[in-house]
Amino acid sequence: MFRMVSKERDFADVTVRMRLRVSDFVTTDRTPEQAYDGAHVWVRYQSEFELYAVSVDRRDDTMVVKKKCPGGPSNGGTYVDIGAGLSSAPVALDRWQQVEVAVRNLSDGSVAISGIRDGLRMDVIDRGVGCPPLRAAGGVGLRGDNAELWFDDIHVEPARLSR
Repeated sequence: MFRMVSKERDFADVTVRMRLRVSDFVTTDRTPEQAYDGAHVWVRYQSEFELYAVSVDRRDDTMVVKKKCPGGPSNGGTYVDIGAGLSSAPVALDRWQQVEVAVRNLSDGSVAISGIRDGLRMDVIDRGVGCPPLRAAGGVGLRGDNAELWFDDIHVEPARLSR
C-alpha cells in the first residue's frame, strides 16, 4: 500500500500531470487481490474521509472516478462512483504512461472531474451523489494498492479542464 498527500490544502481548480508506470500487481496474505488494486490520484482531499479518487490503472482494467463521503465502512467513509467510468481500460504493465487528472467547480454548484491516461479520457460531473459536491480547495495525492508503482515528473497547476 502507498499513500501520499500534499501538506498544502489550497488546491482548488487544478490539473495534476505525471508519468506513471505499473510494473506489476501483487498480493500478500494481509492484502488479498481486489478489483480496485492499482494507481489512483486524489484531488480535493479534505481528509481520509472526504476526497475524490480518480482510478487511472486498476487490476480490473477499469478507469473510474469515486468520491469518498464521511461515515461508513471504508476507514470511516463511503466510496461512491461518479458516472459510469470506462470498463475497457487495460493496464499496460511496465510501460510509462502519461496521466492527467483535473477538477474544476462549475457555476451551477457541481464539480467537473476528468481523468486521462495515454489519451484514454473520462469526464464526469458530481452533482451531489452520496454527499454534496466537494467544492472547497484541498490536497492532492497518490494512492497505490497491491501494485508496484513508479511516479515521475509530477506537476500540479491551475485546471485546464474544458467543458
